[in-house]
Amino acid sequence: MVIEGCRVSSPRNGLPLMLTQTRWSENVVLCLFDSAFDHVKTHLKPESIYFRITMNPNCKFSKFLRSPVDAETDIPFKDTGSLVVDISMLAKETSKNLKVTEEGSLLPLSSETFGYQMVQGIETIIFH
Repeated sequence: MVIEGCRVSSPRNGLPLMLTQTRWSENVVLCLFDSAFDHVKTHLKPESIYFRITMNPNCKFSKFLRSPVDAETDIPFKDTGSLVVDISMLAKETSKNLKVTEEGSLLPLSSETFGYQMVQGIETIIFH
């Protein structure tokens, strides 16, 4: 995770000094600085790969495919104990969902199309 901030005026011509960063839970990080910010941005590291896989109410993992389909596909696992994704089955399911487009079939599913469907950009949250 990257935490960036900006002050209106800084005596050191830079960011305030981070005194401590504590992760309270998977979703909560507490950071204390030596002075105030004008705003704070938080996001994953840009070089991180983000797949945006979610758990649905039935406790199954799923992935929303990107346009032009906007369909949801379940994530197949090789075995449920280790949660290792079966990539070949995932590619088949993705290909099946992509065939539903108005333009017709997108087969054969290329690595470019599969990668585009799997990887998402990172979101930035700004606190003012």
